[in-house]
Amino acid sequence: MNVSKRIQLAIFSATLLLPACLLAQSGAGTIQGTVQDATAAVIPSAVVQVVNQATGVTVDSTTNSSGFYAVPGLFAGNYKITISAPGMKKYESVVVLQNAQVLVLNPQLTLGDVAEVVNVSGPVMTQSETVTLFNDMCFLAPAALLEAPVRWESLDARRVQATYTNAGNTISAVLSFDESGDLVGFVSEDRYQLDGKTEKRFPWSTPLGHYRGFGSARLASEGEARWVEPGGAWTYAKLVLQRITYNGE
Repeated sequence: MNVSKRIQLAIFSATLLLPACLLAQSGAGTIQGTVQDATAAVIPSAVVQVVNQATGVTVDSTTNSSGFYAVPGLFAGNYKITISAPGMKKYESVVVLQNAQVLVLNPQLTLGDVAEVVNVSGPVMTQSETVTLFNDMCFLAPAALLEAPVRWESLDARRVQATYTNAGNTISAVLSFDESGDLVGFVSEDRYQLDGKTEKRFPWSTPLGHYRGFGSARLASEGEARWVEPGGAWTYAKLVLQRITYNGE
């Protein structure tokens, strides 16, 4: 190899290494972590705002379906972190980011205070409550389904679609069963998120498990209620059944 080619190769190699060198010399750091609620359930689509307190520069991000966020390219300094999610209290914290540090911040959001009493009524509310009623029957009183106005349609070996009608209101849901025949999933697209101002229709899911005996009944002792939004599912409530008493017992 002649001298000219060796010089060209050396320049090319140095050019390839230049971005990494500049990044190391810049001292850019990252603030990252996972956002959860008080039950340790992850919160997707939470809004994360990072503000450099010296310069006022603001960087916005959102958590992914696993509740994870990352804000890279930050220089050393003091940063105010604000994280918010629907129905949760806003989280605020000030952190000190060192040179080239990866700072892990895993905030836990708590339920928001009730600021107003919301009075929701009408057809949409009635439809949503019909989903709740049928969901509760499947979870807590499956024997009642034998006489309930339900039309069943088999989807595959472990799933059925149920169409339930009550007081003129009809909803549907897909029920999933495990190899033992226990109900492990309930998903309906006929329930709405309602706050008195907006009506948002998202799939409503209640995964169930840990079956055991409650008197003469075999029921799930644990479960969750989830909203499945475009940005990911989030847990609305955790369900733990400790005991149950039916009318007439």
